[in-house]
Amino acid sequence: MTVNGAQLAYSCQGSGSPKVIIEHGLYTLPFMAEPSEHWYAWIGPQLGVAEFTEVCVYGRRGVAGSDPVESGVVRTASDQVADLAGFLDAMSFTEPVVIAGHSWGGAIGQLFASQYPDRTAALVLVESVSADYFDGFPDPSSGPIEFVDVVDGSEQLAAIDDLGALAITVLSAGSPVFTVLGTPDGAIPAGTPYHDPASFEEWTSQQNDLAELSSDMVHTTLDDSGHLMQIDRPDAIADAVREII
Repeated sequence: MTVNGAQLAYSCQGSGSPKVIIEHGLYTLPFMAEPSEHWYAWIGPQLGVAEFTEVCVYGRRGVAGSDPVESGVVRTASDQVADLAGFLDAMSFTEPVVIAGHSWGGAIGQLFASQYPDRTAALVLVESVSADYFDGFPDPSSGPIEFVDVVDGSEQLAAIDDLGALAITVLSAGSPVFTVLGTPDGAIPAGTPYHDPASFEEWTSQQNDLAELSSDMVHTTLDDSGHLMQIDRPDAIADAVREII
């Protein structure tokens, strides 16, 4: 599909409204750029949501299957929000949509809801980045693959006072573990710690801050899930989307 001049890979399943759009996490540094963070890893949760409405997941620029980011270009969160809007236009989705955003995808969801309130029905923030996450980040660019200015994106997030009465569900991990996939189809899972206790505590505090974004908020912590909830608890994500709809 062509979105703002770029070819983006995508998958849509199911039927019904409101439509649900999945924004995957940042596919960037070598530690993260593996199948668990790929948009393919969302096919499981997508199929759960497809049981009751239409749901789409797409690969942002730079992610396998979509056009690469041009050499020397650093993209902004606003560019990625514009591509989300362009994807909705290309799909002819004119009614407000539910955005389920994981990690950096949650940041894109928050910014989209702020800029396009009339196009946003609800948000499901799955282990979402908050405005404070990239404080002190040494390099404004996320690095290889997506090349997005995460510091600028965080500043944009910080400028959002609140999202009014928008229905928002925050899903947070209770375990400091990545469950990574060894193959694109998820055949070889392995648990790998990703946070020391202090940084995990800080992340948890930031998750609590997300719960202040709206007056219509549900915040759930899943003790049996790590950051990659789409691998650990895809059922919980589908259930949260069903409930918010």
